[in-house]
Amino acid sequence: MLADYFAKRKIPLLELSQNLFLPAEFSSFEQEYWAVRRAVGLFDFSFMSTVELIGSDAIAFLKLMQNRNCEELAIGKIAYSMLLNENGDVWLDATVWRLGPDHFYLITGYSILPFLREAARPYSALHLVDIAEQYQVIAVQGPHSSDLLEAVLGLKAIDLPHYFSFNQPPNYPALTIARLGYTGELGYELLVPRAEAIALWQQLQTAAVFPALECGFLAANILRIEAGFILFCNELIEPRTLASLGKLDSAKKEGNSGGLQEILVGLHFLPGTKVEANATNLAPQLATKLAHEIAPHIQVTSRAFSPQFGYEIGLGFIDQAALINGEVGDQTGALVGSLLNSPLGPVYLEKLPFFLPTARTSNKPFS
Repeated sequence: MLADYFAKRKIPLLELSQNLFLPAEFSSFEQEYWAVRRAVGLFDFSFMSTVELIGSDAIAFLKLMQNRNCEELAIGKIAYSMLLNENGDVWLDATVWRLGPDHFYLITGYSILPFLREAARPYSALHLVDIAEQYQVIAVQGPHSSDLLEAVLGLKAIDLPHYFSFNQPPNYPALTIARLGYTGELGYELLVPRAEAIALWQQLQTAAVFPALECGFLAANILRIEAGFILFCNELIEPRTLASLGKLDSAKKEGNSGGLQEILVGLHFLPGTKVEANATNLAPQLATKLAHEIAPHIQVTSRAFSPQFGYEIGLGFIDQAALINGEVGDQTGALVGSLLNSPLGPVYLEKLPFFLPTARTSNKPFS
């Protein structure tokens, strides 16, 4: 498995969340960051959990658990989804893959199999299988990722629509590929049988055309913040409403709190604000305490140094009560450009995403 391969090479690890370790960096996080923005990079995302759902009750079960209409999800399609608690709030994000009429994968950032099995008790026509031990997950990300897959796997990967999965390339017949990712760049995630993972990783890394640079999660964290993507152990350290995550239209944003919503925003830290470049998350208790005592209208959930901009950026939530009270922006939600105090010092609010790779442009920073 890939973890053993990296351990033999003494690749440094970081603890993403409790007892969840993954490669931090292979060379330097800045070099790896630029490889993804300019060419192609490889990530080991095998920490993710994959549960297979089989049976005529699968759609009814998924309807109970998450916010997407899986009945309308075409076979071969993948939906980005939010798992909901009993109050209808988000406690984890996931992807739902439809492989057949009554056949799905549910992929999450960590294993929730015991919870799923308990929730599935009333559904007699549903079988849950943990297949995470059978597969490794390799992410191929960057503008040349399709060229790399074409060279190594003999596939015209650029022809795939977003979120379409398929399998059986000639030289890896048990491989399943999906066009999706975590960086905002063109990218793919490969579910490869564990016994074949190291060989495929090495082939992708050493391909004659567009060889991929090995990348760790320090680079992935910067890339996903720039793209405005949440991380389960940061943005979901407490339940969030669908509206606060931008997953409801304006007509449905009343939520559970008297119409007041927190809103996910981008953060631009001013020069001199101390942010560790190799940090991936905040201690939840400290972040919450600081948010309530020092800056009651903003909670910083992610931060990292961006090589693209040359300063620290992050994600956080602002209480829309500040808008209604006239403390920030205005009641129409004109937040961009506002300067706020945060638990980590003064920050500008910026539009998400920070960076638009498809156009090779970035949102203009405030200074």
